[in-house]
Amino acid sequence: MENLNIRNFKLINGDNIIALISVNNRDHYLVERPVAVYITALGGYQFQPWCPFSDQTIYSIDKHNIISDSNVIDNIKAEYIKYALAWQERIPGPETQESLLKKLTKKIADRVEIETEPMEADMLPLDEDTVH
Repeated sequence: MENLNIRNFKLINGDNIIALISVNNRDHYLVERPVAVYITALGGYQFQPWCPFSDQTIYSIDKHNIISDSNVIDNIKAEYIKYALAWQERIPGPETQESLLKKLTKKIADRVEIETEPMEADMLPLDEDTVH
């Protein structure tokens, strides 16, 4: 893991990403499996795909778009590797409008479902016919 060149980048657009460096040219980096890093409400950190709807794994980042970059500590490297190898399997494809409409319709129908159990008044004994 020590020989992997995994770096943390702060970009001029505000993105904070971690990625494996494939190529370091004079004017750009080629990075593999970049992930965005976000601060959680509890003060921790969370990884998310940097380009969540793309199936490519290698991206070019121009060096003039980078404010700073730094090495990543070993425990973050280990978490990044686990996440980067697994994230693509977890992301479902987008749903169609028809599929979303069916789900919504079912949820509404479940909430408005009419009771089919008999009410107490329906269970009272019937008066037998009285002959006078």
